[in-house]
Amino acid sequence: MKKKYILGVFLTIGLICLNQLLIQYALTTIKQDAKQINIAGRQRMLSQQLNLQFYQLSQKSIELNTLKETFDLAKTSHLALIHGSQELSLSGIKSPEIVQMLQKLNERYTFADNIISNFEQNGELNLEGVNNNQRLLLEEMDAIVNAMEMKSQEKVSGIVLLEIILALISIIIIALEVRYIYFPQANSLIKSRNKVLEQNKALKKIAWQQSHEVRKPVANILAISHLIKTDPTLIDSEKNQLLDHLEESTHDLDKIIKSIVDKAYEIQREDEVNKESF
Repeated sequence: MKKKYILGVFLTIGLICLNQLLIQYALTTIKQDAKQINIAGRQRMLSQQLNLQFYQLSQKSIELNTLKETFDLAKTSHLALIHGSQELSLSGIKSPEIVQMLQKLNERYTFADNIISNFEQNGELNLEGVNNNQRLLLEEMDAIVNAMEMKSQEKVSGIVLLEIILALISIIIIALEVRYIYFPQANSLIKSRNKVLEQNKALKKIAWQQSHEVRKPVANILAISHLIKTDPTLIDSEKNQLLDHLEESTHDLDKIIKSIVDKAYEIQREDEVNKESF
């Protein structure tokens, strides 16, 4: 019974630990997905900003370096979404479908890079081509962000479902532990308590026998012995009669002692059985 109790305790602890591990994994996953979606959403904003800065560059209202900084940030973030980045503490996207969609954007960034290089060399800026490229980039990023949100939601739903299943398994296991481990343990304790109470009653009975039943034959033996020793007027027939009474009292005392010893042995055997049951 003790082994079953320990097993039940370890099973309960194991289920709690498993639940905590799953919760921590879910929190980490959700946090990483949220960061990826946040950066992907920022890519849309950077796409619009690049489009504006290309126009401002054509009007010579900003420096080329300002546009380059925005473009470098957009391109670095794009590569981080695909391959991951230690600098951004970001892991790469695991979904092959979304990675493929992101890789299709490479040509958009290559086109923008070529526009910047051409402007540096010739001072020419194809605004129509820029607008068209950035429009397509924005549309494709919208599709990517939507796909990432759906994947994240599916992942969260899967984790929630797994947690529900694990919770049901935990409830079933705990119910089985209560039924087959804790209830028997409680019943065993109740039986042991009842046996202890019975033993106490038996011990009280033994104490009563010692204080009352044993006292009578002992008093008779003492009285007869004293009478034989101190009364010189006793004749042989009277002495024989007293000796018969003495023998009778001795037999009575022997029976009482045997009864007490038998009850003591019975209590000892019950105690040994109780110890084995635990």
